[in-house]
Amino acid sequence: MAELEKVINALECRLDINHEKCKHCLSCQYRVDTDHLEWTCMADSILTDALSLLKAQEARVMTLEEVKGMKRLAICAVEQRSKVIKNTFNAEYGGIVTLGNENFLDFGLYGDTNRYRRTEAGYGKTWRCWTSRPTDKQREEVKWE
Repeated sequence: MAELEKVINALECRLDINHEKCKHCLSCQYRVDTDHLEWTCMADSILTDALSLLKAQEARVMTLEEVKGMKRLAICAVEQRSKVIKNTFNAEYGGIVTLGNENFLDFGLYGDTNRYRRTEAGYGKTWRCWTSRPTDKQREEVKWE
């Protein structure tokens, strides 16, 4: 979150949104001192960091470790290979459930009392999780294992 706040503050300062005329420059991490009492702003670095933060928000397939590490009530989109994508749902992730010799990942749809279990062994082969709902184009472009 600190990285996001840093970039937002720098963009606001650079664009002078609040008409404060360089109020935050003295504490800005994008400031470079050029001479005594003179500095310049590394605007390209601000834009590069802003772009990186935006790209990090794009929908992407999660690793199995990321799915297993989700917090309870975390939101993700589940896609089954044989069916169309499920709606983004509230993953009431309770961890791994072992039934017999097989491990399952447990999910619950928002507002639904039913539980949906997917095999750990099937991850990436028959089902997968996305960080957010992907477009049809993104789903088609990302290959299955």
